[in-house]
Amino acid sequence: MPRRVDKICREFNQAAVSAEASSDSPLIDATLPAARLYAKLLSAHPFDDGNGRTCYVALQFALIRLGALFVELPDFEAQQWHLGRALQTGGGQSYRPLAVYLAERIQAARDYGLQSGES
Repeated sequence: MPRRVDKICREFNQAAVSAEASSDSPLIDATLPAARLYAKLLSAHPFDDGNGRTCYVALQFALIRLGALFVELPDFEAQQWHLGRALQTGGGQSYRPLAVYLAERIQAARDYGLQSGES
């Protein structure tokens, strides 16, 4: 298990370096490595307890590392649907729907901040 988690983290770190190199890229490019990290850690299920909570913290760290915002995911059913696509086996797996969902939540938070007069 430690090797599997180490591999997941190394993949994320490589993606983060690539994302930093292309800082003008769209938000989806920042959320894709974070979505992949989140789903892969959840799939690995490395802990006896608290995998969901711990992986959610890892997701938030990943988003911040990639220059995105800490994001709230209040719609549990929507989150689970998008996460399900990332965890799906048998050829239907895709991290992109989860990445798009995260990007939409981040953009909504940014838009809310602009409407509230925050900068």
